[in-house]
Amino acid sequence: MEEKFSIKNIEGKMPASYIFRLYVNASLSKNLPAKLDRLFKERLGDNYSLEVVDVLRNVDKAREDAIFIIPTLVKLSPHPIKKIIGDFSFEEKIFLALDIKS
Repeated sequence: MEEKFSIKNIEGKMPASYIFRLYVNASLSKNLPAKLDRLFKERLGDNYSLEVVDVLRNVDKAREDAIFIIPTLVKLSPHPIKKIIGDFSFEEKIFLALDIKS
């Protein structure tokens, strides 16, 4: 199951400055996409997109992107690309790890 949250470049809107991709087992990580979407919305407003990739349904995508541990959050843009693996319970550390300043 691939879900998209807060996609911005629809109908003439400016593309999102921050682009994230979250790799999960959707049956085990039901709340994580919504939690991250809420955190990004609070910190970044409408200036982000979050794509959720269920690795069980999209094994090739995970393999292509070298994802071996889930959950994994990838900040694709702006560069440099950053990855967080595993624990997302410390909200402020998520932003520090992704190099997102308030």
